[in-house]
Amino acid sequence: MRNFPITSILFCLLIVSVVTIVSVEFVFYEIPELFKGGAKLGVLFVNISLSYVAAYVFYLLTVVVPKHIEREHIKEHAAHLINRVLFYILFILQDSTNMKIPQKNLKLNQLSENDFKLATQDVFMDNELAHFRATPGGHNMRVGDAVSSNIKGLKDTVDELFKYSPHIEPQLISLISSSIRNEMNESWINRNRIESERIGNQLLIPQRTDVSCYAKYLAEYQDIYRHIEKILCDRYSQTETAKKHFENIRNLRKS
Repeated sequence: MRNFPITSILFCLLIVSVVTIVSVEFVFYEIPELFKGGAKLGVLFVNISLSYVAAYVFYLLTVVVPKHIEREHIKEHAAHLINRVLFYILFILQDSTNMKIPQKNLKLNQLSENDFKLATQDVFMDNELAHFRATPGGHNMRVGDAVSSNIKGLKDTVDELFKYSPHIEPQLISLISSSIRNEMNESWINRNRIESERIGNQLLIPQRTDVSCYAKYLAEYQDIYRHIEKILCDRYSQTETAKKHFENIRNLRKS
C-alpha cells in the first residue's frame, strides 16, 4: 500500500470538510430529509467540518508558516556556509600552486591533473606566498602553512554546515564529505609539520621536494568545487549569497 505524506492527508481532509459544508449549507439546504434525523446529522457533519477547518487554519499559522520561515532562514545561512566551503577549496587550490594559476582560471576552467602537476612543480612548502598574507607574527605566510590553514578552515565550516544536515540535500552532503576526506588533507598537514631535528652533533634536514605529488588531489578538489557550485547556483539561486556568486562569475567572464 502506498504511503501518503501526512500533509497530503490533512489537506485532503480539508477539501472534504469544505465540500461537506458547501453541500449541506448551500447545495442540499432546501431538499427534504431523506430519513428521520437527517437534518440533525447534516448539522453534526457541518459542525465537525467547521471545527476541522478552524483547526487546519490554526495548524497553518502555528506550524506550517513558522517552519517555512525557519526553512528560508536556514537556506540563506546554509548558502552562506556552502559559499565559504567553496572559498576554502579555492584557496587550497590557489595556495598549493603558489598563485601560479589565476583565480579566474580556477573558477571558470576545468583543469586536469597534468595542469596542476605543471603548476605545482618547483613549489615548496617553505616558499613564501607570492601575494603577501601575514602570519600572527607579521611575516609573510608560507605555502605549507597557508594550505594547512585553509584545510582547517574548510573542516570547521563543514562542521558548522552539518548542524543543518536535515535540511541539506544528500548529494551536497556527499560532496562536502568528500572534500574533507580528500587524502591530501592529513598528508599535507603532517608533511608541513616535519622540521629539522638535531641528534647529537648531527642535524637531520627533511628532504625538500616540490608539492607536485598532490596534483591528483588538487584536480579532485576542483571537480568537487564544480559540483558544489552547481548545487549552490541551482538549488539556492534565490538566496543573496547565490546571487552575489552569479554576479562574481559574470564579472569574471566579462573581464
